[in-house]
Amino acid sequence: MPTRSGAEFLDGALNPERIKKEKHVLSEDSPPSHMTLQNIGGQAVIEGVMLRSAHYCVVAVRRDGQIVTKVDSVKPLRFSSIPVLRGITALYDMLILGISSLLWSTAQAEGDGEELAKKDVFFLLASSVLFAVVFFIALPLFITSALVSSGALFNILDGIFRMGIFIGYVGIISRMEDVRKLFRYHGAEHKVVNCYEQKRKVTAESARTCSTVHPRCGTTFVMVILLCSILVFSLFTVEHWMLKMLVRLLVLPVLAGLSYELIKLAARLRDNRALRLLITPGLWFQQLTTREPGKEELAVAVAALNALLEKEHAAAA
Repeated sequence: MPTRSGAEFLDGALNPERIKKEKHVLSEDSPPSHMTLQNIGGQAVIEGVMLRSAHYCVVAVRRDGQIVTKVDSVKPLRFSSIPVLRGITALYDMLILGISSLLWSTAQAEGDGEELAKKDVFFLLASSVLFAVVFFIALPLFITSALVSSGALFNILDGIFRMGIFIGYVGIISRMEDVRKLFRYHGAEHKVVNCYEQKRKVTAESARTCSTVHPRCGTTFVMVILLCSILVFSLFTVEHWMLKMLVRLLVLPVLAGLSYELIKLAARLRDNRALRLLITPGLWFQQLTTREPGKEELAVAVAALNALLEKEHAAAA
């Protein structure tokens, strides 16, 4: 099977004929194959879970009482040997894979619904980025500029407002029933990955006893970015708020790359106190972005992991 980049994966997700050919039903209690895999990641999607290894991406969703999966091969992380830069490219790939997985899961949840055109998907991506820039960068910067002109206090207040707006936003949307269900799938994803990384046989029952918190979660990644931004942005001493805004936009990719490295290091050195202190706010915040999953959510997450391990095992054979 040829490997594909995030953008190429997106093309496949938008092809309804390909979706119909590749989907299949996987038993929710099929035994997992315990082979050594490094850093399985993923996210919750509509009525399901997406999991990714170094070579494959699997989306599993519940539809009409059955678990339907889609498996794609993906290219290895670009610039994987170059710190910081690999974090920037990883973030881009995960955005593309995340959006395409969400689109596919939405199409499954709605039946044979109408597929979005590629230009509409990129419009959705651009709109999401614009929303994040306006509410999590421009708005806190504007509020802070109205109170303080410059100095260390400016960056501290800017960071506090930015974190407050982000936490408030997540708190508000978490009251929506659809979002609460999405958060249950998020919790199921974490439980299954934690169970697998503990080298246990992964079933819905064994995963149920595991934590809904994981150090490599995107929630923790965002919180590390927000915390590090206070220090990094303070290194640039420009006065006008428009210049401050420009600096923040230019530095943001590098900040994301640095945060990616810190998350990887914290996952590898879990006993390091300084790193644990850095990621602890993100671990706390996962209490808001995950919910305790039920049997159905866990079964879908287990099916996604089984499909991923099956493909990796077949490729290694």
